[in-house]
Amino acid sequence: EQFADLHDVPARMLAKGCIHGVVPWKWSRQFFHARLRRRIAENSVLNKLAQADAGSERAQHKQMLHDLIKKEVRETKARMPSFGNVEQFEHEVGAASSKKDQTLEDKKLATTIERDVRIADLLSLDKPVVAKLVQDVQHAAVRSSVRDLVGQNAEAALEGFTMAAGNLSIEMRQAMLKKLMEGMSKTWANEGARGEQST
Repeated sequence: EQFADLHDVPARMLAKGCIHGVVPWKWSRQFFHARLRRRIAENSVLNKLAQADAGSERAQHKQMLHDLIKKEVRETKARMPSFGNVEQFEHEVGAASSKKDQTLEDKKLATTIERDVRIADLLSLDKPVVAKLVQDVQHAAVRSSVRDLVGQNAEAALEGFTMAAGNLSIEMRQAMLKKLMEGMSKTWANEGARGEQST
């Protein structure tokens, strides 16, 4: 009976490494609401990245998302001194306990909750920073696919480009031609430099 009582309690689960930490009851609603919002926001962005670049592993997209969050949090702190301020956050969402009763653990949890709330807001799909990340990933994926196609069969790839160009506007065709000429000029310049070094 005693074993059954201890089997699934937080302390036992923490001791066995099943959980990362124990959330006091008074903080549980705020903590799990904020954490759920963050996880949903992160998964939404990861799904968008997977659609934009199906060839990459989810771990790669997670790292991109992690880097974006770090960068944005750093920049947000520079713009908003109150970002990361526990007292300001408690004023906004309501403290779970009075100031005089707060412990160091309370302050750590308040900071964690605040971080999750801010990140969930940051990762809203309508935010420009998220749209730019998805666009950049898609751009890189298409560029990589085209490079691979040319490597597999350059003649077929050229025919494909010619067919695709017929569906583009005049402006896009001019832009594509300009990019192609710029790329070829760089390639010729690099080959010329290597030739001079070898002679």
